[in-house]
Amino acid sequence: RQHYRIVDAATGVLEEGYVQVADMVARQPWLGDDPTIPAQVTARYDQAPTSQAPGGAAV
Repeated sequence: RQHYRIVDAATGVLEEGYVQVADMVARQPWLGDDPTIPAQVTARYDQAPTSQAPGGAAV
């Protein structure tokens, strides 16, 4: 299994999950007619938590 994380530079983590390595290998060297790789989403975040600067000010 290969873990993945989709991160927005401004807001943080948007989604986490994993894909089976065998699913990726089976689609090599090109994805062919079906460009998707099945992924198991383990967490989805509507809005990433707000970062805080030293001293507690929201960034």
